Amino acid sequence: MLIVSCFLFNWGMTGLMQMCLRESQSFYGMMGIAFGSVGVWAVKIIIFMQQSGVCMSYFIFVSSNLVDLLEKIELDVSPVTMCFFQLILYVPLSMITDMKTLRITNLIGSTLIVFSIIVLVAYASIQVTEDPDYVTAFDSKDFFEFIGTSAFMW
Repeated sequence: MLIVSCFLFNWGMTGLMQMCLRESQSFYGMMGIAFGSVGVWAVKIIIFMQQSGVCMSYFIFVSSNLVDLLEKIELDVSPVTMCFFQLILYVPLSMITDMKTLRITNLIGSTLIVFSIIVLVAYASIQVTEDPDYVTAFDSKDFFEFIGTSAFMW
């Protein structure tokens, strides 16, 4: 399935690049040329569904991580509750129109990300040195979750 997906992606991107080199157009413009107004609406619907899917996977990803974190301190909270709390936080943040007001929080967030990466690398290094058999070269049952997480993080 992964090979078919890669083939279709490369075939589609090659076609888009050839079209883009002939006429510099947006996705809407290219679909409009190829399929008329139906193509433009198809692109709009696909982009809307794709962005909705990314947002939903982000909510699920964050809520599952928060639930796991809260379980470590012996608090039992459902993922639905965590999604609700995320909405309470994210909706007001989405209403900010001047992004300059987020400079300080962006700096703090970037610092926390760097700190988290350092902690994770240190923890993984300790885990590997103490128990090398813990590491599996390829875990087939979690492979697609890994691919999804990698694509999401990219």
